[in-house]
Amino acid sequence: MKKAVLSLVAFILTLVAYGAPARHFEVSVFESAPMDLSAGRLQRVDSKGRLCALIKIACGVDDVKFSGNFVGDIEKKGGEYYVFAPAGSGKITISHPQLETTTYKYPAPLMGGVTYHATLSLPEEVFMQILASRAIIKAANKYRDMPFAEKMRLADKGDSEAVYSVGLSYQFGEGVAEDLHQAVEWYRRSAYMGNPKGQLTLGYLIQNGIGMEQNDAFAFELCSAVVERGDDAVRRRDAGKPSPETADEEFVRWHSMAQYNVANAYEFGKGVEPDYYKAAAMFAKSAEQGFAQATNMLGYCYENGLGVEPDYDRAWKLYNAAVEQGCVGAKVNVGGCYYKGIGVNRDFAEALKWLKDAAQHGLVQAQFNVGLCYANGEGTAQDFTEALKWFQKAAEQGLAQAQYDVGLIYERGLGVEVDIPEAIRWYRMAAEQKHVEAMTALLLLGAFGDDD
Repeated sequence: MKKAVLSLVAFILTLVAYGAPARHFEVSVFESAPMDLSAGRLQRVDSKGRLCALIKIACGVDDVKFSGNFVGDIEKKGGEYYVFAPAGSGKITISHPQLETTTYKYPAPLMGGVTYHATLSLPEEVFMQILASRAIIKAANKYRDMPFAEKMRLADKGDSEAVYSVGLSYQFGEGVAEDLHQAVEWYRRSAYMGNPKGQLTLGYLIQNGIGMEQNDAFAFELCSAVVERGDDAVRRRDAGKPSPETADEEFVRWHSMAQYNVANAYEFGKGVEPDYYKAAAMFAKSAEQGFAQATNMLGYCYENGLGVEPDYDRAWKLYNAAVEQGCVGAKVNVGGCYYKGIGVNRDFAEALKWLKDAAQHGLVQAQFNVGLCYANGEGTAQDFTEALKWFQKAAEQGLAQAQYDVGLIYERGLGVEVDIPEAIRWYRMAAEQKHVEAMTALLLLGAFGDDD
């Protein structure tokens, strides 16, 4: 018997935006783990002496904060947050300095002595922005361990590094109450003093509307200022003139990040007219300085002939180099190369391995593509139950095609009981994003425009 194959769109492999992604965490997994006895073994109790529930929360970024009815301190072990909550607790609030706060209601009140496993996910574009931002913050170490009062004293004397560090303290609540608006103000001061860290950080916040009104054009101007300063330093070095910046590893790192941000602006037309040639050239400059995301995007340019002649072999090498440099998103593209036979022999099993690795980090394209492999039996036995699990993860992050495919699975009863109301619910989500096939499906089911 010929296996059923879903009529799905082409493999999604890039870091392109698919609409305005939600800037908050989604809880993509929340389930009890009967075989995990950690809650009983660790035995944390509430004020009445009753055993607490333990929630182990996996997340691919740092600086996540949780609030709610908890018992004791929240600990981080092996990449997971350990949160203890009294039996009967119903919700948890999740926040991050660069994201909107969200509140998640548990599927059912928590049970004492039970361990729960949860996974926080983000749209890939937002996830990659945060990783890049963390690289920026980690690069700014000069005054990180200094008492806040001493930073303020130096800032008052006109030390732009101290001014920037005061902004960090306000953003992350280090030595002072967390205050994003104050952080923005101090970043602004350091930027106007010509501090490249302040310029680049302020540009990032403005581009993403964090702590202020979004302004892509101003963000582009700020990042371009850092690029121009770095390029000028390189020209002086190449001319045999003094160029202390090019010998400063920290400045080189900031220069490469600014080049990446400017390239990204040209790629997607953020604050400037789209120009693939300028984007590819700037990605190349950033990649030369070792910025992993730029290496990945340069590979994408070569794969798709954006601003450069298509070169599959070079794309393959660049994707792998980006993975070695620590770019999680490049794993999606390596998997895509195996899937399509780009620069390497086609190998569905190897593609699935790479995509699953990336999907564990909450990357929506990877989650969708893992579902696609299971739906079509590529690299694995056909398994619609597993396909539904991965499609639903991507659908919950707002990917319209995944929402449509979840609806399709429920409508056709592939690995599940036929459930037309559930199919309609998912079709509507996709249709709200103007997904044509979803709108057609609703029309054929007599549910288009019917909210009952």
